[in-house]
Amino acid sequence: SSGAVVPLKNYFNLNEEERKVDIRYKRDANDDRFKTLYFQSDESPEEGRSMTLTDYPFAIVMPFCEERDMYDHFMHQGMLGIDHIRHVASQVGRSLQSMHEKAVLHTNVHMRNIVCLPSSDEENAERLWAVSNLHCAFRMKEQNGYVAEISANGLGQFSTNAYPPEIFVKLTPEELQQYNDYWTKVEKVHDCTVDKEIIDPRADLQTGEWYVLRCHYMGNESIEDSGGKVSLPYKLVTASETMDVWAFGLVLFALCSSGQLLFPTNPRSGNLLSYEEVCNWDKDAVETSIYKFVEDPLAQDVLLRMLGSYEERSSLHMEAVMAHPFFSKAPTADKTLNRIIEIRQKERAARKREFENSVARSADNQWLQKRTTTILCWDLDFQMRMHRTPSQLMKKVFNAPDNAPIIPYSYIILPYKLARNKAGKITPVTKKDIERAEQMGKLMLNLSKTCYIACQMEKAIMEKKNHTWSASELAASITIEDGFQELTTEMTSLASKDIALFRNDPMYVVKKLIQNAVARMQEYFEESKRAFVYFVDEFEGLPIIGDGRHDITTKISDAVERSLPFMHMCQLYVRGVSGSSAGIVKLIFQAAYPHIPPSWDLEATGLSHVLDEESMFNETRILLDAINSDSRGGTSNLGYIETLFRSLDPKRNFGGLKRVTNGEASLWTSDDGLKKIQEEVVNASSFSEAYSAKVALDQKLQEKDSHIAKLEKQIEEMEFRRKMNLTAVPDDVD
Repeated sequence: SSGAVVPLKNYFNLNEEERKVDIRYKRDANDDRFKTLYFQSDESPEEGRSMTLTDYPFAIVMPFCEERDMYDHFMHQGMLGIDHIRHVASQVGRSLQSMHEKAVLHTNVHMRNIVCLPSSDEENAERLWAVSNLHCAFRMKEQNGYVAEISANGLGQFSTNAYPPEIFVKLTPEELQQYNDYWTKVEKVHDCTVDKEIIDPRADLQTGEWYVLRCHYMGNESIEDSGGKVSLPYKLVTASETMDVWAFGLVLFALCSSGQLLFPTNPRSGNLLSYEEVCNWDKDAVETSIYKFVEDPLAQDVLLRMLGSYEERSSLHMEAVMAHPFFSKAPTADKTLNRIIEIRQKERAARKREFENSVARSADNQWLQKRTTTILCWDLDFQMRMHRTPSQLMKKVFNAPDNAPIIPYSYIILPYKLARNKAGKITPVTKKDIERAEQMGKLMLNLSKTCYIACQMEKAIMEKKNHTWSASELAASITIEDGFQELTTEMTSLASKDIALFRNDPMYVVKKLIQNAVARMQEYFEESKRAFVYFVDEFEGLPIIGDGRHDITTKISDAVERSLPFMHMCQLYVRGVSGSSAGIVKLIFQAAYPHIPPSWDLEATGLSHVLDEESMFNETRILLDAINSDSRGGTSNLGYIETLFRSLDPKRNFGGLKRVTNGEASLWTSDDGLKKIQEEVVNASSFSEAYSAKVALDQKLQEKDSHIAKLEKQIEEMEFRRKMNLTAVPDDVD
C-alpha cells in the first residue's frame, strides 16, 4: 500500500539484527507480558481469541481508529456541513487517486472501508481519513482480474453495494436455470456452501424479471464434472478504474444527502437487497435522485458525472474527478464555477417542479379513478353523444396533450343566481333574474348565429385564398337560411369602415363580427354586476347547484370572455341533445322548460340543433380565435379554467359530478344521472338488440335509396319525353 492509503506506523522482523526496532521486537516477543495477547478484550484463551508473538516472526502495526470507520462516525456524529464533507471526501479521493497512479484498483470502496485516523500533530486535532481493506484490490490490466469472485470457502470478500450497474445483469428464464445449475455444480464439485445472500437471484415482483450479480467461483466461467459442463450465462467483468469512481460517487452521495442511499442495502452485510433498480439505472434515475437529495450545486455536478452511465464513466479518471471545482476550491468569481452553479440550480428547480407535477398527477389519477364508472354500452346514439360532450370536444378545440387534466369542462356563467323552487326545479331567484334569464338566452343564441355565419364566411375565404373580396360578394358566396340578414348587414357595415383592410384580410371582419357579439355579452354582465359559475350535468343538461361557492367577485368581464368558448360548446351540446333551443331553457331556467320564450324566435331562426361534431368544433374554434386575438385580459385556455375551478372549488368536488366512460369517450353527470344511464341505456340494449336495430336501420336506408334512385330515373325519363314532345307517361309513374 501507499502513503495515501491506511499508513503503516511500523513493521518488525525477528530475523533482523541491525535495526533497533527489530531488536526491541525480539526482546518483547520473549517477554512474559506479551506471550499471550487477547483479542477483542477476551479474558479466556480457551476461546481461541488470543495470539502469541513468538508464533509470528513478522508484525505490522496500524494506527488505532477510535471511530472504527466512516459509517460509524457518520452515524454517531454526522458531517458538519458541505465544507466538512468536501474536506473528508477530498482525502478519500486523493487516496484512490494515489492508488490509481500506482496502477492499483481498490474495487470495493464503501463507508466501512474508509477509516478515521488520529492526527500525528498534537497541535492540530484535524482527523485524517484513509482507504483500508485491500483484499479486493487488483493490479490494473491484470489478466483474469475479474471482480465479484467467490473464494474457495464459498464466501465473497466484497460488498455488493459498492458495485456499479454493469456488474449486474437481467436473466431470461433459460439463463436463470443455467445460472442456478452452475452454482449447484460448484457446491457439489468443490464441496463448499456458497453465500446465498450473494448468489441468490433477485426478482422484480412487478415484472417477474430476474436479476443477478455477475459473480463467479475462483475465476471459473464454467464448471465441469461427470454430469457435464455448465457455463455462466454472462460475461465476467474485469476490474477497472471506473468502478472506484462509481463507488466513491456513492460515498459522496451519502455524505451530501444526509445518509440517503441510492439503493436499498442490508446495513449489516453491506449487500444490496435488490438488483433491478441498479441494473436499470439510467440518466433520468441519477438526475432524479441527485437533484432531489443533494442541495449543493457543485456536488450535484460532480455526482452527475461519477454516477452516470458506464459510457460516461469509462473515460472518467480520479485525476479528473479531483480536479472538479467541488474539490479544487476554485475562486467564487470563476466564470466556469458560476456557470455550473447556475445550470445545476435551474435544473434542480425544474426537477422539483417535475416531481411536484408527478405527485399531483398521481393524486389526480387516484381522484379520477374514484369518480369514474366504466360502462359497456351498445347504444350507438348514446356512444355518439358521449363523443360530443363539451368535456370531450373542448380538449380537441384546445389541442390539449394526452396528459391534460381530466375534469368536467362543461360549465356556464350566468348573471343571476339559481335555486330550486318548491317543485325541485331550478329557477332564477327573483323576478328581475327571470328577465335576465330570458335576455341571457337571446344573447347565447345571437352568439351562436354569429359563430355559424363566421364559419361559413371563413370557409368561402379559405376556398379562394388569393381572391380580393367585396363585402357584398362575400355575403352572396355563403349559403345560409333566413334570419341572418342582420348579421350580413353588420358584416357589410364593418367592411365599409376600412375597405383596404377588409380586402387585405377579410378574416379581420369575420373576427370583428364575433368580437362584437362577445362584447354584447360582456356588457350585459357588467350591467348586472354579478356572475355565478355552475357546472353542467352532461347527461341531464342541467346546471349543478352545489353547496360550494359559485360567485365571481373580481374581473367578471374577463372571466366571461375567457369562458365563452366553454359556454358556447355547452349550449351547442344541450341544443343538439334536445333538438331545439329548449335545451338552453333547461340549461338556464329549468322551471320554464320546455316552454321557449317568443322573444327568442328571431334569434333562433335559421339555426340547426344537431350534435354535429364538425360544426360544433368549428364554431367554438373560431370563437376562441376571435377572443384570443382581441383579448386584453388574457387568453382562454385549459390552464385558466383549471385555475378558476380551483379558486371556486378547492376541494375539487365539481358539484358531485361523476365521470362515465365507455373506454373511448366520457361524460360527467350526477349520481342520479349515473343511475339513469345504468338503468335506461346500459341495461336497455344488449349486443344482439343493438345489432338487430342497426341491421333494420341499414335495410330501411337501402330501401329509401332504392326508391330515390327509381324516382330520379322516372324524372329523367319524363324530362326526356318533354323535350322530345312525347306525351305518353311511363306506366310505373306513381
